[in-house]
This record gives sequence, structure tokens and C-alpha cells, in this order.
Amino acid sequence: MEDLLSGNARFREKNAAEITKHAEGQKPKQMCICCMDSRAVPHLVFDQPLGTMFAQTNAGNVVTETFRGGAAYAVLHGINEIDVVGHTRCGAISATFDWIAKGKEIADPDIKAIANLLKPAVEEAVKQLKAGKLETEEQAKDLASRINVKNQMRSLMRNETVRKKVESGEVKIYGGLYDIKSGKLEKIAEREKAHRKLVSA
Repeated sequence: MEDLLSGNARFREKNAAEITKHAEGQKPKQMCICCMDSRAVPHLVFDQPLGTMFAQTNAGNVVTETFRGGAAYAVLHGINEIDVVGHTRCGAISATFDWIAKGKEIADPDIKAIANLLKPAVEEAVKQLKAGKLETEEQAKDLASRINVKNQMRSLMRNETVRKKVESGEVKIYGGLYDIKSGKLEKIAEREKAHRKLVSA
């Protein structure tokens, strides 16, 4: 807690005007759903100031029921874009890969629950690795991160409020992959409202 308290003091000193500006309300135009990895903190790596972006983070950027609820809240409060962003060298993807590809059991039941949500993406990547379409485990894990982003974009559409906003054209959903080594964000997919399908970027 001491690190947070001292950091907060510095934050308040440097951002007093912005804090005051947004104290009475917020009007974000987008939401970012991303991983909790400490190297990929959304407001930092995407250089977004206070009051401009909703953010939901968890291990593996999985769109759970509560995340769909958060997205529904956001679209009802005026955002026009949802960005689902995964990243390379993801620990949640790696743990799931070791479980699927190497039989390394995940003991904690709540971590296992996350792994089960990541399992379809990892299984497809492992399949391609075994088929010789990929050369390394790292490539397979990064491919799993890409596939997972698209899977979670589909999961968002299970919420009726979000789906209606997307189909009306009021909200767009994009998928991205953040590279931990380079710090670069790559756009990898977007949803075409008319056809309810994902299109690779």
C-alpha cells in the first residue's frame, strides 16, 4: 500500500487539472478489454488520459459474463468502440499451453477456470504446431493469443445490448495484439456489422 500512496501523491501533484476536470463526470468514447499483465497496462501503453477510456482487465483478456455486463454498461453510456486486446508472451496463454500440450496440470480451480476459457484458442494453436505449420512454441502461444482475441470478440456479441449497438452501426468492435518486446499494437480483426462476422485486418 505504501507504494500506492506515494504514487498517488505524485499523480495528484502532476494531474491536478485533469482530476478536477473529470470530477463531475466522464465521457469515454471507447472501452479496452485486455490482459492484467503489468507490462501491458492499457492507459499507459496506449497513452490514454483520464476520462477517455473504460478499461476491463483480467488474466487472458477473457470476456466473462461480468465483462459483457461492463461492455453493455459502456455502450449504453455513449462509447462507440470496444477494443479487445491480447498480447504476446501472455502468462495465462502459456499456462494453458503447458496444460494442453504437455499435460502440466493446473491445480488452482479458479486458474483452471480461466484456462478452460482459453482452451479453444490454445488447442487450435497446438494443432498447427503439431502439423508443422509453426516452428516454435513461442509462435504457437502468440498464435493462440491472436485466436483468443477473436474468440473473445465473438463472446462480446452474446450480450444483447452490445449486439444491437454493433448491428446498428453505433458501436464497432476491434481486435488487437500488443507486442511485449516492441511495445507496438497491431490491429488484427474487426467485426462487420452487416454479416455478423469477423474480418482479419
